[in-house]
Formats: sequence, C-alpha cells, structure tokens
Amino acid sequence: MTTTFVLVPGAGCTSAVWAPTVRELTLRGHRALAVDLPGHGFGATYVRPTDDSALPLAVQD
Repeated sequence: MTTTFVLVPGAGCTSAVWAPTVRELTLRGHRALAVDLPGHGFGATYVRPTDDSALPLAVQD
C-alpha cells in the first residue's frame, strides 16, 4: 500500500515550499501533493481597501 501525503503551506507561503519534501517522499515510494488553499498561493489576488468604508465597523456600546 502506498501512502499519500497532502501538504498544505502555512501563512505567507505557497505550495512551492514543499517541493523538496514532495521530491523526497516520491523517491521513497510515496505519493505527495502540495496544494494552495483558495485565496492563497501564486494565483491569489490581495485587495487592500482604499478607504475606511471597506473596513468592518467597530462594535459600539
């Protein structure tokens, strides 16, 4: 039986950081897949609000 590893990067990284690990696991006979979560990775677009109206409102007492 072949073990399959699914590798997910942490904050500020992409799936590319797992390339050496994927290579090593593959050489050892395992299956390995590095994925980027939706909104992360090379294809992600980050939107920065240009004014305060786009920010969530603070809770008022």
